[in-house]
Amino acid sequence: MKNRCLLILSFVIISFVSLQAQKEVLLKVSHKLGSQPFELEKPLANNLGHAFTITRFDYYLSNFTIYHDSGKEVKVVDSYVLVRDGADFTYSLGMHDIAKIDSVVYLVGIDSLHNHSDPSTYAHGHPLGNQASDMHWGWTGGYRFVALEGKIGTALDKNFQIHCLFDRLVNRVVLPEPSYVDNDKIMIHLTADVSKIADGLDMTQQVWEHGDTREPVGVMKNMGNNKVFSVVYPVNTADLKVSDMKVVPNPVEGDFVTISKEGKPYNGLCILYNIMGKSIAKIQITEGQLTLKLPKGEYVGEILNSDGRIDRFRFVKL
Repeated sequence: MKNRCLLILSFVIISFVSLQAQKEVLLKVSHKLGSQPFELEKPLANNLGHAFTITRFDYYLSNFTIYHDSGKEVKVVDSYVLVRDGADFTYSLGMHDIAKIDSVVYLVGIDSLHNHSDPSTYAHGHPLGNQASDMHWGWTGGYRFVALEGKIGTALDKNFQIHCLFDRLVNRVVLPEPSYVDNDKIMIHLTADVSKIADGLDMTQQVWEHGDTREPVGVMKNMGNNKVFSVVYPVNTADLKVSDMKVVPNPVEGDFVTISKEGKPYNGLCILYNIMGKSIAKIQITEGQLTLKLPKGEYVGEILNSDGRIDRFRFVKL
């Protein structure tokens, strides 16, 4: 009896310690039009200069997998997110025993197994359930991965619709090292720049395409190649301050700086972020020399060491 009680107590302690070690992983997506918050019906232009507005922007993200701590993997079960009208959201990817996320993989769209399922089989409120009937195109076509609608033409008086359908359009996205820790939660913060959703598309002609050819191909490409989505990192928090990194000169007036750590020139690949936390360049540092061709502003540099540690430094370009 005594041994049994000790066994139960040991199990409770181990479970408690394990629970204490776990952190919640949160996905946060902020929708923008460039640097401004996203708004429906706001006049836009794609990279070809074609004018359009958006009156509907609904899409699915799904099948999240977290790769962490140099080789471990967590598949987030039943992870389906239905985004309506480009609304910002935060979605929990669960509680996990994770020290460092190496990468996150997800789909824009729905996996083939569930893409052809019956919406009535899902519980009320599920993203694939009946309340998403306007996203379901029927058993053969499956779900609309992206539903984009609005106005085009010089007077913005012609309707357009682009609905992305069928299994072959599902887009697999890989986010390398996308996270940071905020108040004991692991945050993955993405910006979705919706102004780039129609880049490369001819929006001057009649556009009314439901399927997996023509405009839907372009929209899915833009949603999946880091054109629309980009990772946001914090640049004003204490965890970005590294006391033994030195940048000379700082502020920077020319195009060259010297990066050192503990008095020694630094070598390695550096990722630069602007003040909004967006990755803007990858630059090789050789013998501490970093060449900068940047506009005026505040920047953060990040260097990943071979042992997994990250060194960061901050500088101002005048």
